[in-house]
This record gives sequence, structure tokens and C-alpha cells, in this order.
Amino acid sequence: MIMDMLFHGKIYPCESVVSQSEDYIKASKRVIDLTADLSCRLSEQDQKVLRDILDNALIIQGCQEEEHFQYGFSMGMLLMHEICDLRYFRSEE
Repeated sequence: MIMDMLFHGKIYPCESVVSQSEDYIKASKRVIDLTADLSCRLSEQDQKVLRDILDNALIIQGCQEEEHFQYGFSMGMLLMHEICDLRYFRSEE
């Protein structure tokens, strides 16, 4: 049951869902290749700056994903509430 899984911390949407789309895979590979290519041309200090930029970009992305998940979940709950209200009112007729 999903409530048990939530309570026991067995659901990790941010780790469980990895896009398998062709666009995602191509873009990921491109970022890895470009980063490696650029890193080879940078000084040690500039490589640290690049790593810092990439680390912070991941933090930003994680924050956005969390907020999108929360928003989507909330919208789903509101939709379910609305559906239940419609059923209730229709059953009274």
C-alpha cells in the first residue's frame, strides 16, 4: 500500500524516475562530452570554477524538481477532491 511505503521511506521519486527519452540521453551525453573537452583546456583554478558552476546548477535543478513534484502532487490531490465532490453531489440527485 502506498501509505505504508510513504511512511517507511520506501518511495524516492527523485531517484526512481530517470528519463529514457532520446533527447534526454543525447543532451546528457553532449553535456558530458563538452564538459570534458572544456575541462582539458582550462587551468586548475578554472576547472574548480567549472565544477562549482556545475555543482550549483545541479542544486538548482534539484530544487526545481522538488517544487514541480510538490506542485503536481498538490494539483493531483485537488483534482481527486473535486472528483469526489462531483460524485457526492451526483449521488444526492
